[in-house]
Amino acid sequence: MVQDLWQNEFSRIQEQARDLLLQKINTGLYKQIENSCVICKISKSTIPQSEKVIAKVDRYGIPNRTVMCGVCGMLRTDPVFRESDYADFYQSHYRELYSGAFEASEDFFDEQLRRGAKIRKLLNNYVSIEGKIVVEVGTGAGGLLRGVIGDDAFGIGCDYGFDYLKFAQAKALSVLQGSINSLASNSTDILIYSHVLEHIANPAIEISEMHRVLKNNGLVLVIVPGLFSIHRHYGGRLSQYLQSAHLQHYTREHLRKVMCNGGFVERYGTQAVTAIFTKKSDLITQYYFLPTNLRNKIKIYFAVMNVAKFALSAMLYFYLKFRFLSLIRPYLSRKSTARKPNTERYKLVRRS
Repeated sequence: MVQDLWQNEFSRIQEQARDLLLQKINTGLYKQIENSCVICKISKSTIPQSEKVIAKVDRYGIPNRTVMCGVCGMLRTDPVFRESDYADFYQSHYRELYSGAFEASEDFFDEQLRRGAKIRKLLNNYVSIEGKIVVEVGTGAGGLLRGVIGDDAFGIGCDYGFDYLKFAQAKALSVLQGSINSLASNSTDILIYSHVLEHIANPAIEISEMHRVLKNNGLVLVIVPGLFSIHRHYGGRLSQYLQSAHLQHYTREHLRKVMCNGGFVERYGTQAVTAIFTKKSDLITQYYFLPTNLRNKIKIYFAVMNVAKFALSAMLYFYLKFRFLSLIRPYLSRKSTARKPNTERYKLVRRS
């Protein structure tokens, strides 16, 4: 499986952020460490033939080795940077690289607000939001959190990006810089991880913190870019899906396995992936076994996308070619008619 090359156009802010990030990587300021499979706990050093390389760069051209576990089929970045390096990355480069802006905008906040309102409707099917304590990890500008809590719940947002947190504070939201480590145990009714868990190299530690912070029977909503939804959101191109900040790549089944290992039970889930889990106080009562053919399903999915990609590219090529010819054909016919001599008129004139 080889990642296809895809040329992207970046804004000046994105190019600057990428160049600064590459400088820190190339000079050794960011150090790399091994990242084993979060499910199977194996890596190249433990079992040399345990992984298959999927790609070596991300969509921004940043060196990023993506591998597939040879046992469970889960994709991950290996190696990864140190935790301190990622803290610096999210504080200094992440927003500029991925959004092309130093600060949040009103349009960005409004778009997040609409998403939050939809999430509130989904959560209301399992718990009433009114009066609940809702914590969002990776809140950014806070729009999604505001949409979830509305006017009848209490919300706290956590993030590393200081500039975006200032925007959230201006919207009268309670925020803290960092993670949920500083929150009290059994203090939260609902946790929201929207496009956050895929950024964490060792999700087991984060899930342990989820379990500590949530009240008994509390809910956690997890949204990650689903591996089986690349054809819907990324045009079927793996090169558009892969990002150096995404360290784990989930299917619904992989996420369910990781969360169940941490003491959670799935209440709702899609392959998008959007899932809701309930905390269980007894960590050993819930088990979930991955489908035995999951790794082969992922391989087949990638193979089908590759075939479809080339087929669509060929169709687009021939469509544009014939479309171009159909557009210029009238012009060519007019031009050839204009150049053609009127021999009949010439003969009549000669006879007279």
